[in-house]
Amino acid sequence: MYCQECGNKLPPDTETCEACNQPVSRRADAREASKRLAEKAKTVSGESFRAFRRFAINPVGGLEPAYSSLQKGSARNVGVLFGVVFAICLVIGMFGRAMNWTRFLVMR
Repeated sequence: MYCQECGNKLPPDTETCEACNQPVSRRADAREASKRLAEKAKTVSGESFRAFRRFAINPVGGLEPAYSSLQKGSARNVGVLFGVVFAICLVIGMFGRAMNWTRFLVMR
């Protein structure tokens, strides 16, 4: 079972959520919970995009303001997104460099 407010996984015998201290309703409708989680995911993805855009515009001075404007969970999600983008760029750069190096060796 998951908390309807924050989406935290709950033990079966709990009365309140450990993360947000909201009382746990045993009669929760699955559709209502999924709608709330979808709305939260949409909000978090929007915050991630805004932080990423702020950082992309000003890579040197934009990181601290971008992260300080986010909540703790959102900052973690943005950090994961930045890590994924960095890894993709690294792989593409290494592949491009390897391809150019191969062409250089073949031409001689």
